[in-house]
Amino acid sequence: TDHDNEENIYFPFLLRDHDAQLPQMSQTKETHQALIAELGWIEDIAMPMIDKEGVDCQGEIQQLLERVPKFIQDLQDHFSQEETSLPGPIVACGITQDQNAACFQQILQLGGLDVLHTELPGIMVAAQEWATPAFYDDFVAKTVSPTMAQLAKDVLIPNYQNIHCALRDSPQLTEPPQWEEIPIDPKLMAILKEEVKVNQD
Repeated sequence: TDHDNEENIYFPFLLRDHDAQLPQMSQTKETHQALIAELGWIEDIAMPMIDKEGVDCQGEIQQLLERVPKFIQDLQDHFSQEETSLPGPIVACGITQDQNAACFQQILQLGGLDVLHTELPGIMVAAQEWATPAFYDDFVAKTVSPTMAQLAKDVLIPNYQNIHCALRDSPQLTEPPQWEEIPIDPKLMAILKEEVKVNQD
């Protein structure tokens, strides 16, 4: 998960390799644990609805209508806190964009193809929103391979925006979401699998 990547890879990279000062570290870890617990409660409510095929689920739906907005707000507050507290220490310890990109590559390599589907699209969409076009292009060029970047642009990001975001927002939608998943070109996936295998080796 994003939290695991931060605590097991990115924060140690900042602390061990660059002697960063992160006064909010203990609070961040506590928030991670609380968010994971919240998500677990939501899953415990939602999963039985699948077994019941949505029949007689009014109680569960009401619980989701209460819990999901709270979770979204808590998650947004957490991201806002990180966006406020982390840039200063990162800049202060002199980490370059190349070093940051290398750490991000490590996260992608360790996560394999699962990370590409679940995390890379969200990261790239966020980077598009936060960064200038020139910075975004440089970030992509230094962080992911051309094959991976093309797959993200053509398939992963559209599917993320049209499907995963709709699934995420479904408890608050008033109408069923409409989507069509874009399939991945098998030839492109074969190339990507080989790239991931080489990087992991």
